[in-house]
Amino acid sequence: MSKYTLSFGLLPPELDSDTKHLLPVSSIVDLESTVLTTGRDGNVIIEESQTKLAVHSDWISGIACLSATKFLTVSHDFTICYNWKTINWNHRIVGYHDDYVKGISLLGLDEMKCKFATVGLDKKLKIWELDLFEVENEEDIEAKLLGEFDNTTLQDAGSIYCLISVKNLVIFGDNEGRLRWYDVNSNSMIRSIDDAASVNLKTLKLLDDDRTFLSTSADGEIKLWDVETGKYIWGKQLLNAVWSVEGHSSKNLFLGDSIGNIMQIQGGQYSFMYKPGGTNTQSGGVLAMSIIDNVLWFSRSGSSDLNKLNLLTKELTVIEGGHALLRCSLLTNRRHVITENTLGDLEKWDIVSCELVEVINRDEGTFDEVVRKKNPKEVLPHWCSVSIKRGILFVKINERFLNTEVYGSALNDYEIVNADKAEELNLDERYNLGRIAVNSLLHEFINYELIKDKKFREDKTNPKKQTPPSTPNILRRQNSMASEHTISDQHKDSKNVKEKRRLSIFTKFTQSNNTTPQSSAPNTPNGIPDGPANHHGIIEENEDDMEMMLPDPATALSGPLKPATIMLTRTVTDQSLERSATPSSTFGFHNRSSRIKLDTNSMDETLSVSSTGNGEMKFKFSSKSFSKDSNQPGLFLNEYIEEVYQTYLKQAPNSSSSFMKFGKRTPETLFVRDSTRPVVKIKSGCILTVNHWKEGSTGETLAFSTYLPPPTYTSNDLIENYHTFESLERHLPIWLGKILFKEDKVIKNYPKITFIIQPWKDTTLLPIPSSSADSEKQANEHKKSPFHRKTKPPESPLILPKINDTNVRLTASSMIKAKKIKHYIVDRFESKTPEMKNKEDPSEWLEILCKGTVLENDLTLSTIRTLYWKSNTDIMLEYRRKPTQETLQS
Repeated sequence: MSKYTLSFGLLPPELDSDTKHLLPVSSIVDLESTVLTTGRDGNVIIEESQTKLAVHSDWISGIACLSATKFLTVSHDFTICYNWKTINWNHRIVGYHDDYVKGISLLGLDEMKCKFATVGLDKKLKIWELDLFEVENEEDIEAKLLGEFDNTTLQDAGSIYCLISVKNLVIFGDNEGRLRWYDVNSNSMIRSIDDAASVNLKTLKLLDDDRTFLSTSADGEIKLWDVETGKYIWGKQLLNAVWSVEGHSSKNLFLGDSIGNIMQIQGGQYSFMYKPGGTNTQSGGVLAMSIIDNVLWFSRSGSSDLNKLNLLTKELTVIEGGHALLRCSLLTNRRHVITENTLGDLEKWDIVSCELVEVINRDEGTFDEVVRKKNPKEVLPHWCSVSIKRGILFVKINERFLNTEVYGSALNDYEIVNADKAEELNLDERYNLGRIAVNSLLHEFINYELIKDKKFREDKTNPKKQTPPSTPNILRRQNSMASEHTISDQHKDSKNVKEKRRLSIFTKFTQSNNTTPQSSAPNTPNGIPDGPANHHGIIEENEDDMEMMLPDPATALSGPLKPATIMLTRTVTDQSLERSATPSSTFGFHNRSSRIKLDTNSMDETLSVSSTGNGEMKFKFSSKSFSKDSNQPGLFLNEYIEEVYQTYLKQAPNSSSSFMKFGKRTPETLFVRDSTRPVVKIKSGCILTVNHWKEGSTGETLAFSTYLPPPTYTSNDLIENYHTFESLERHLPIWLGKILFKEDKVIKNYPKITFIIQPWKDTTLLPIPSSSADSEKQANEHKKSPFHRKTKPPESPLILPKINDTNVRLTASSMIKAKKIKHYIVDRFESKTPEMKNKEDPSEWLEILCKGTVLENDLTLSTIRTLYWKSNTDIMLEYRRKPTQETLQS
């Protein structure tokens, strides 16, 4: 069963225009007219135009160029991607492996079809054919799998690291040192050299007009082989493993090794062309090389820099790369993350408002020391996980993202954008942290769907007057698609229409033109929804009994909704909509010149512009299913929305005689939203991704991604981002949609914790031990005194009334604050204090301590146990009067 999760990556502001690799360069390709570089940051950079295409969510491990504007890439994110340029760059996932894809080789290019081979750590060699015309013009086209070879051994080894191809022959090397020849025509292995190396093979390089090839292995051995016969020609043992080979002749080669040396083999003689020195010794091995106009371009595994070595003058030029995040740690408040980048800088991020909040001084210590210092006295359960991918901080959520609640006091530092609708923050009320984060991030999309829902209900109730009554309403909308999606005259040419399709997920960072992105529609399945809610869904919370439950699934309705469109005016307002929608205004994007849609699979089925020029937006009420898991219903949001619309269509006319003169009443919305919940202002752009864990796969791969620019919270954004929202509707997982549009606020049940309360003991008033002689003298004096009688030691003014032994053991929710515990204590006193008689709040004059530490009012019982008690046994808490200047003097 396929599983889908949602992630969002936080982008620093400088990334919007940066055209440098953030992580080491993995390949360098000379295309005569320009140079292409790929990186471990998932990006492709076209040097001539300084264009940056972020085409993968992990390392790019191989590239096959069909031309300067068409190329295939493979990655550690398990995907094979086709990238091409019309007016703008486009991107499509055309195939998958079940593990890291380690290499790609082009087998042939015939007009608009290409054949290629890929290998991976899933021990598979796959042969593909891709129809370029179809993939550039259709939405659900993938490469056709022509053949597959399983290289698995009896010991479950056989991961394939490298390959080359000659005509219809593929030669590959695996992790057991085997070289194998595979015939594409017969789909069979025709030769195997099992002892080609004693360890795993690293690289293969075709030489001498494709008659020979060089193999390198992890133990530093290099060997030359005959392509046709597999005959061993010569070999040499080097000190370090060779990671990169450049050249065309076996008599003149450049070798880059694992410690950064570059050697030249010329006429059987070896010489060093480059040796790392100084700080360069820490930059790692040579990953890629390419000779361009007597200049050797090369990269190293420990740096994002691109190096150019002039072979004539031996002058070295370094083009500095960017810096990326290396590691991260989510703090215990589950809102802040500490990160470290490749420069050694430490930073603090807020994953709710999506912003970099602090650059930490290096004098504060190492990464681990800073994490310890910055961890607050707030320990919350996890609602997300964080990781570094492509040098960017990503936050991943799944169905359990509603696990965490915070008190209103934790939200004081955020800017609330719907303050006119949201209730004033109650510092002692709990708010769901995960829901706030997701509602804030997808606020514009939610608003779009609410308005779309309203328009659908209105259209159902009040059909267009100019349409003949005999025509079913849904068909009238279908017939209106052509007219409503008409493109202006200057864009009617079919070539221009194709060129206006949406941009790829990862072209955003280098586009300077002001283009409205086109949405993409990969083959993804749609979902079966829960039965719609028929009530407002809001249940008040109880302090001691909290339980958050999702709605129960219900039987899905049958029958797909036919495609339809409708128009929306910018100035539309509706009281019922405003009650159901969290925001009070529509949202928008900031910095239109740099905005771009990032979608990893394909383009939208409709090439219409997003507005008609008069402030109106077109809705499509049914999206085509683009499912690679089409046999698995109930996976994506659009099917849930379509089922809700089907429910509207099946409802009986809701009218009576008293309303007949006004027509039918518009059905009540089935999208439940709580407009009183706060929405936090998002401060930076994000990459939103849907990750897919396919059955049989060893990890998650990317299914969909789009760029969400920082919102400006203006009314134009619903129109301008029409394609983005339509694409989100097709690709967001259904479990998220059910939570977004069934926003029930129910009681959440937290685990109970037992604690014992007792009076504080003032150890400072105990007798101070003295010498034995003094003690004996004082005792004799007391005996001689006729007036001597026993006296009590003075009592501390901090001491408070005792509590009956039957009331000292209490059990409460783990989310109960120390402030609330003080009320429990006061209620159990055997006598009233002056403060109680004056009705003063216990949080102002009472203190509770755990192991001698005074506890702050906002600490929860769970935090007290984690940070102070540090045991699963019953917590011991002491209470006393808060010291004042008067009590200290007395």
